Amino acid sequence: MVWDEVCVLCGIQHYAVPNRISKDPEEAAAAIANEVRDAGFIDLPLEDVKAMLHRVLTRGGIDNYVPLYGGAIDFDHQSDFIAIGHFDGIGIYKPCLHYDRPRNPTGDGVEIRRVTDQVMPVEFIRVLDLQRGTRVLSEARTNCSTYNSFSCNVAMHAPCWEYLQEWLGCTSNPRIGRNGDPLTLAGEMYEITASRREPQEECRGWLPCIDYGGTLDAYMGTNYQEYIVGPRRGSKHILQALKSGLREVQLIPALLRDARLWMWARPDRWPRAPGAGPYDPDPLSAASGAVPQPSVLICTLPNELFPEVLHHCRIEDVFAVGSTCKELYARVLNRSTLAHAVRKAMRNRASPLQWLVPVPALREEWLAACEAMQTWLGPTDSIDNDRTAAGDNDGGDGKHEGGPLDDEPPAGGDAHGDDPTVADDESLPSLPLFDPAFPIATFLRAYRTSASMQARRRRWELIKQWDALFASYRRDGWERDEFAPPGTTWFLDGDGRLKCQCQPEKTS
Repeated sequence: MVWDEVCVLCGIQHYAVPNRISKDPEEAAAAIANEVRDAGFIDLPLEDVKAMLHRVLTRGGIDNYVPLYGGAIDFDHQSDFIAIGHFDGIGIYKPCLHYDRPRNPTGDGVEIRRVTDQVMPVEFIRVLDLQRGTRVLSEARTNCSTYNSFSCNVAMHAPCWEYLQEWLGCTSNPRIGRNGDPLTLAGEMYEITASRREPQEECRGWLPCIDYGGTLDAYMGTNYQEYIVGPRRGSKHILQALKSGLREVQLIPALLRDARLWMWARPDRWPRAPGAGPYDPDPLSAASGAVPQPSVLICTLPNELFPEVLHHCRIEDVFAVGSTCKELYARVLNRSTLAHAVRKAMRNRASPLQWLVPVPALREEWLAACEAMQTWLGPTDSIDNDRTAAGDNDGGDGKHEGGPLDDEPPAGGDAHGDDPTVADDESLPSLPLFDPAFPIATFLRAYRTSASMQARRRRWELIKQWDALFASYRRDGWERDEFAPPGTTWFLDGDGRLKCQCQPEKTS
């Protein structure tokens, strides 16, 4: 039997995108047509709308649809996984069977592996080591499957693991493990996933306590997360397309928006400038004649306090405040104000704007962001990309505002230097986002319509749910005890199997 298991963090399976349209195109076409009729669209007979939608839904495989989605979908961008757990010669371990039921090792001393080449759902045959940007592969089996499994081993997409380390905002101290030392972030992740009252769904891999926002609907009651229209919620975009005169294949982009295919987009494709510009003239000059409105209390704030306020706001709230009046438009959407707000968000794991910037541990992501941001600067505005982040954009005091953040351990207490999944760091270029000439307001508006940035924000919102799980775990411990009692030790036997060192069971 074959099935799809998802990343426990983002709820998306290994191949990253559904590859079929609907389990039952006729039923889906009828449902959409009825929604269009109920919304009051009566320009076409119901049967004609239904027949048209059926033709759209039966065009074939995903290749007939994805090219129309702006190039944000990439089948193979998440081929690497991070596996966390205890692994022996066959990539798993034998549970302790000397108590009332199978018991597992705790999170002390868990191994972190970057793995690839999946042969079964969440079962891999190669371990990947990144050595100064070079992928070095070795043969080793790694099994994190939830199929009929006693194992507590857990797997997630490699970028999701980096996002967790960068964005996790739980500020309480890590739990102390059985060996008396604080658990690593990986050890805590292992124990949280293993000890939830509702465990990971067998043959699926998701946690019932996490709201994945609709990606699980792509299963449509099957073993495979492969149906595009499964996550569809309503027919808003189809209705608008029909009202504007679009027909047949012209409806496909609207169908994909209603189906929220953006959830499967790469989360690391920053908006690029649509043309040569110039963009975003400084709002202060555009509103220099604005009349102060003291009745709006926020207008009485000094300019230097606006970044302090804005980095606690969502991106849509920033623009909502800026649209209140001319004075706030000039002050809130000022380049300097927005840049300082984003800088503060980079250092604040609770900020709703933290996801806007790339993660330094993902070097390729950082470089791709710099390349995309550079397109928003004219040739005369370009920053010197040979400058590195350290000491840049900060008046020379050595605090890097435009590049990776100051060295600090992630929320779980891990340091990237001890994590074999992170490539050797080299100096990274400054983000053009913080260039004084960068049209930051226009750039941030483009975030709101970018499928990739919507997908990125979705991952940030999912990790905010993990904030609550980590806080509960660090305060209260396990919800369900799946672990061997204190004193249980584990070793590799002569066959290379990881097993407990308890006395063997007596046989009659």
